[in-house]
Amino acid sequence: MAKKIMIQGTMSGAGKSLLCAGLCRIFRQDGYRVAPFKSQNMALNSFITADGREMGRAQVVQAEAAGVEPSADMNPILLKPASDTGSQVIVNGQVLGTMSAREYFAYKKQLVPQIQAALARLDEAYDILVLEGAGSPAEINLREGDIVNMGMARMARSPVLLAGDIDRGGVFAQLLGTLQLLEPEEREMVKGLIINKFRGDKTILDPGAYPAGESAGAGRGALPGCGDRGGGQPGQAAGAAGRRRPFGHCGDPPAQDLQFHGFPDPGEPAGDLPSLCEESGPAGTAGSHPAAGIQEYHGRSGLAQRKRP
Repeated sequence: MAKKIMIQGTMSGAGKSLLCAGLCRIFRQDGYRVAPFKSQNMALNSFITADGREMGRAQVVQAEAAGVEPSADMNPILLKPASDTGSQVIVNGQVLGTMSAREYFAYKKQLVPQIQAALARLDEAYDILVLEGAGSPAEINLREGDIVNMGMARMARSPVLLAGDIDRGGVFAQLLGTLQLLEPEEREMVKGLIINKFRGDKTILDPGAYPAGESAGAGRGALPGCGDRGGGQPGQAAGAAGRRRPFGHCGDPPAQDLQFHGFPDPGEPAGDLPSLCEESGPAGTAGSHPAAGIQEYHGRSGLAQRKRP
């Protein structure tokens, strides 16, 4: 069974797709068989796989980063907006039909077995699965029957990293407000907070990052701004915002590696800061959360002991 990590965001456009692509590339470079997974994606533009099925472009970019062939299993449900109130529903890469938002909301529970089957196939084939949420888990009007954010995390038994977008302002309100709107057992599944798209001197964030992490009971870190990467927003057509740049190009200097910048606790030396993906518990140990039964993620050292030949 593959280890799993899930990226959720405080809103659409927080950078979830790129973060997942970055993790796919990092794990691939570490020698693991890794694949992306997003249970439900919404996009006007799709990609046709080698076997003629449709899937979201973001998961194709992530598969590229992971060095694997894109498969509809990586995005079992694709919604292609057909109007302000309805979408074409594509399941396992094939058109199911067109539904209004209300019709789909009532129907989507029937798609859970399809999601579980796609996840199970990837689970057998890979060492690590990098899951992506959609929009925000704090959209409480959509909580019932959720199949893409915390509902998906529970289904996959996956820990969650929550990303906020500092470029839009109010990042601490984004992160802590999102956590406040989660159910207690959902908050327990959030193992780290990410301040995404940061530019400038990271130490300016330290006074806010520590209490935010303490209040959330989670790790915290920041990622540098990388400009638009062409993954596209939900429902966004290709255009100026859809131009792709070479993977790894992240501003100046070009082709710098994606890195997580951790925040020190008070009194901790700021020189060698821990990364968000380093150990959150004893190295090489595995456990489960007492409430949600989710897998604990203990970083690369723990994974290395279970690395498949």
